[in-house]
Parts: sequence; structure tokens; C-alpha cells
Amino acid sequence: MSNPIIHISPEICSLPCSDIPSLVLLTVFRMASVPFHMDTKATDAASPGGVLPYLSFADQKVVGGLDACIASLQTTLSIDLDAAARLTPLERTHAKAHENMLSGLRDAIDYVWWIHPLFFYNVTRPKYARGYWAATRKGWAVSRKLQNRFGGLHDALKTASNVLDHFEQLLGDKLFFLGKNEGDVPSLLDAYVYAHLAACVDVHGDENQDGCADLRHAVLRRPSLIAFVTRIRERFFSDPLYGQTISHFAIPNVAIKEEAAASTKTKEGSDGKMTDEKRRNRNFMYASALSIIGFLFFTNTIHTGTFADEVVVEEEEGGGRQ
Repeated sequence: MSNPIIHISPEICSLPCSDIPSLVLLTVFRMASVPFHMDTKATDAASPGGVLPYLSFADQKVVGGLDACIASLQTTLSIDLDAAARLTPLERTHAKAHENMLSGLRDAIDYVWWIHPLFFYNVTRPKYARGYWAATRKGWAVSRKLQNRFGGLHDALKTASNVLDHFEQLLGDKLFFLGKNEGDVPSLLDAYVYAHLAACVDVHGDENQDGCADLRHAVLRRPSLIAFVTRIRERFFSDPLYGQTISHFAIPNVAIKEEAAASTKTKEGSDGKMTDEKRRNRNFMYASALSIIGFLFFTNTIHTGTFADEVVVEEEEGGGRQ
């Protein structure tokens, strides 16, 4: 039987795909050490379920949607991470409840990536592999889906923080979230959590710009979650397996030092000196003003020849009087 093909969204920043379900499925394959091929040019329209990711097999069988893909892996390729982790029926039930809790973090990530203006214009749209207009259409779709979900960036970050607190407590000092740690075998829940944390950590912008690194900092402030992400990457993503790899996670203590330096830099300027944030705000205001003036000239709201015409008329009248 030839290797299945994983059809996922295109990369963004250092992530191989730009949506969390695709990254979950990729992580499942990595954890199961099953060979596969990867198509990063897939679109929702090509999926039988209308959503990414989807799988295609040599016998022309195509399965769309994350839940359907995972179920198909169990029946077709006998991939069952929960069984490998020796989860009891009760633990499987708990795992499903924990997975459902991740929906709040996923919504917060989508809000920051696709709706928050500073992050969208400075990070998501420039680094989205499909380009400018595809990112814009994706942003519109997410805006419709999350309409009235959050009251603003602060509300989204608060939701994300609550979810991270829950999983930080659940992990504790264990290697993985559920199951017996003999053999250090992760379960499906670990793949779900890893995908969400990787999305927070790897997709970020200017450390000093509000909204562009807040999700990343929320993870960096939790050492046990940092250790979990590092553990998953060192074990399952450290080599270019099947020609695909994900960039290594930043060394935790270095990341924390960078965060402290960014915080100190933001606080500077209280003595009257202009900080980077103030400078960016000033430049943004200048650019907005120039854009408005250009629009007025373009629409003939301001007539460029008015002043020149008046000068010519005055000269002609003056010449006539002489």
C-alpha cells in the first residue's frame, strides 16, 4: 500500500501549515512514525468535507475534516495514539473533554491572526504563503465565523490565558498529559495541545508591538508548557523525516531573556525620549494623513490647479492695468 497524502493549508512563518487542524494531523503522523506525502497547496474546495485537512489514499479514497481523518487512520492504517498510550475508557472520555476546551484557545488564535488589525497587516498577510488576496479572503471568513465572539484583543487573550492555565495544571510535572508514562508514549490529546501551542509560539511579530507577540509570551511564561513543546519537537520533529521538518523551538531561557528585554525596552522613554512604539504610531499617523491627501487629490476633491490659476489671473490683470 502506497503512502497516504496529507492535504493541508500552506505554511505561515515557520509553521508548515496555517491552520491548527492541519498541524494536528501532521503531528499525529509524526508521532505514529508512519510514512506519508504532503500537499501544501490544498484548498477547502477540494476537500470532500469542505474543510482542511483531508487525506487521499492509493485506492482513490478521500476523507475530509480532522475528525474523519483521524477515524480513517484508525480503520485504514491502525493508527491509534490513545491505544498506544494505554488510555483507559475513562481517560479517553476525559481526553475528549480537554480537546473541547482547546476550542477557546483556537478561537483566540484565529482572532489574533486574522482579525486583530496590527497582527493581520504586520504578520499574517505578509507571511501567508498563498499571498495578499487569499489572506484577505481568509480574514473575512474568520471574521464572519467569530462575529461577536470576543469584545477585543484583551478578551481574546484572557480566554487564551485561561485555557493555558488549565493545561499547565493538567500537565504538572508529567511528560505527557494522559496515560501511563512508562515508555513515554503521547496520546492524541498531546498532538492537539502541541499544535495549538506551536501556533502561538511560531507565528508572531514585533515583540514590542501590542498584539503581535502576546500569545507567544503567554506560552513563554509557562515553563512546563515550554518544556512540553521542546520535548515533542526533539522527539518527533528534530530530523527532516520524509523530507519535511519544523523549525526548532527557541531555547526557553533565551526566549525568557528576550521577553524581559522587550518589556524593559517598552518601559523606556518615560523621561521624554521617543520609544519604538511611539515612533511607529507617529509614522502610522503620517502615512494615514498622506493617504487621505492622496485620495482627495485623486478624486478631485482638492483641485491641484486652483492656486496656479489664481496666480496667472492676477498676473494677467496686473499686465492689463499697466
